[in-house]
Amino acid sequence: MGRRGRAWAAFAGLFELIWASPAAAQDPNFTDRVPRIPPAAQPTSASFHPRITPDGRFVVLASAQDFAGIGGLPPGVRQIWRWDRTDNTFVLVSRADGATGAPAASSCSRPSICDTGDVVVFDTAAALSDSDLNGTTDIYRRGLSTGSTLRLSAANYACDEGPGPPPGPCRRPSSFGFISGSCQYVAFSSDAPLVSHDGNARRDVYYIAASGANLLLVSLNNQGQQSAYSDLSTFSVQSTSANIERVISYNGELVLFVGVPCDWDSGFGACAGVNCLCPAPNNDCLGCLESTVTPNDQVYVRRILSPETYRVSRQFDGLNYLPANGAARRPSLGKTRTDANEAVIAFSSTATNFTGSGSTKEDIFRIDFALVNDPTGNPALVSIPLSGSTNGDSTYPAVSPDGGFVAFDSLASNLVPSDTNSKKDVFVTDLGTATVRRFSVTSEDQQSTSTGASENPDVADAYDDGAGGENLPGIAVVYESLATDLVANDTNGVRDVFDTPSKPFKRGDANGNGFVQLPDDRDYLLEFLFSGGPAPPCMDAADTNDDGQVNLSDATGIDLNAPCVMDPTDDPLTCATYDCP
Repeated sequence: MGRRGRAWAAFAGLFELIWASPAAAQDPNFTDRVPRIPPAAQPTSASFHPRITPDGRFVVLASAQDFAGIGGLPPGVRQIWRWDRTDNTFVLVSRADGATGAPAASSCSRPSICDTGDVVVFDTAAALSDSDLNGTTDIYRRGLSTGSTLRLSAANYACDEGPGPPPGPCRRPSSFGFISGSCQYVAFSSDAPLVSHDGNARRDVYYIAASGANLLLVSLNNQGQQSAYSDLSTFSVQSTSANIERVISYNGELVLFVGVPCDWDSGFGACAGVNCLCPAPNNDCLGCLESTVTPNDQVYVRRILSPETYRVSRQFDGLNYLPANGAARRPSLGKTRTDANEAVIAFSSTATNFTGSGSTKEDIFRIDFALVNDPTGNPALVSIPLSGSTNGDSTYPAVSPDGGFVAFDSLASNLVPSDTNSKKDVFVTDLGTATVRRFSVTSEDQQSTSTGASENPDVADAYDDGAGGENLPGIAVVYESLATDLVANDTNGVRDVFDTPSKPFKRGDANGNGFVQLPDDRDYLLEFLFSGGPAPPCMDAADTNDDGQVNLSDATGIDLNAPCVMDPTDDPLTCATYDCP
């Protein structure tokens, strides 16, 4: 009897045989700590705010840990570091100008990295420039290949930064810097009047070339006016772990921001039914008084070249574009490399008047920029529950650069099956298939059962396997966590940064050639199970019915038209090698 005959004979009598893959060290389907180091050398200082390049090669983060062994760093001061996954090395980013400039003497936070990984923006109160005299937080840009450091949040006119008394108007903080994917433009928020016509004495959004040229005030309405009554333009609700997502498009054409509108009621004069940011009271929107405004944050997008401002967090009711009836914040965008109209925008909101909403919790929503002023397009739910409404808050969305995925953190336990750990986890929604998968899983692809929360994610379109610089298809998610069981022997008791990659595959493709075929894949699986044949290169693909096991039942029900998908379930199976065509 031949090998296939023996396999079929075994098929008839061994229905209980089960194969489950052991976890492979640094397998590209499982979680690693950043950096990849032995337990004896695990960090002793906490790490925050991880951000990743679209190809998955570089990660930036904030930490007081001396990852590069430089020595002499100010104790307890968080620096900005760039990690290279290809060789597991770190570069200190937060330096004064020059290749060996002095490290920051005050803590740094919220790094943002452009697509090449060469330019990083961050905020710090350290005076990394001789012209920095304000003694408060500023936005800095570091070019790693050139060794140049530049303060970007400096006024473009003679503005007093002195301590006073009273303190000068430009002795006020700037924060939340974001660099475009092209490395050319930066957006940030500031409490200081950095241009002479900034007269509202409130926080605003600014836009500047990464070279330091052409500083613009961009948190304006469609009449070019600032808000006269409220904090128009915070990037997000202030917190110790504020989101650092992509709020500026690849080529700098779009900038997202959050503000409180005064055109809440559709009866306000010229703003009735118009998706605009209302001007100052008694100007074009007569009767638009502060006392009549429902103070909910709204998400806006500013088109730089036009220039135009649009409200993103809105629902068209057949007559008017109505704002979110709950706070909308923490915006992120992706897919703008070639055309701003392709931009995918995500944000979190407690609103209940969006399509698919209904939960009393904070949820994640998305809308395409092309549909912001289109009555047929309204925000759609991203934090999709298995049934009913979400039972926990979801926050901090991050859109992948290609616009296909949204990562976020959530306390909800009904986004994926068997979520029983009662803590915040990191999830990713595949917008193409509307499926949600948990990514804050252990190195054995199981849910964390420790008490520490996982949060503040970012997502890349591809990932580097750390073994020679090859960028593999799939996604990689980085996040911070206090969980102690995501990797083995995590005993440092501090917040760490982790990365969890995943690759797409076709279910039923047991031989891993990129195509689902009969009888080839069925016979390959049977020979592996019963005749000593080679193991499937992607065990997840061989798990046809997605029950977390590779067994006889997977030889039936094979879908010849199976699409490329990410595994939506937590199971012990690996996918060591697979290239989805």
